[in-house]
Amino acid sequence: MTVEAIANRLRGDVDLEYRFVISIQGFTIGVSSNSEALIQQLTSYFGHLVVNAERWDCQVEAIEGSIDLSDEGWTDWPREAGKSGRKEAYIDGENFRLIHKIKTGAYLLQSSGGVIIRGHC
Repeated sequence: MTVEAIANRLRGDVDLEYRFVISIQGFTIGVSSNSEALIQQLTSYFGHLVVNAERWDCQVEAIEGSIDLSDEGWTDWPREAGKSGRKEAYIDGENFRLIHKIKTGAYLLQSSGGVIIRGHC
């Protein structure tokens, strides 16, 4: 399993047509999504950080929609003492970590190429 294969599964055939860029002390983050409502909420929240930029230092892709990656080899994240049930699971690969938020069904891919989040926003 490669980071590219996981990223392609998470993206599917979704068009990430909505975008904005924020700058935090000169570090720019490009955010793209298939959800206009999510982008509107985020630009409202981060409004004071939104900038016009053609390039950015880090890419975040927020994809609205469900996907099932239960066929992968997950490791359960240990719970705090006294707590039970599964909260999160993860897969560590070469140059990436894939996290599954059990309750929400969301997936988060962290890699040097950026971040991809898929779930119901």
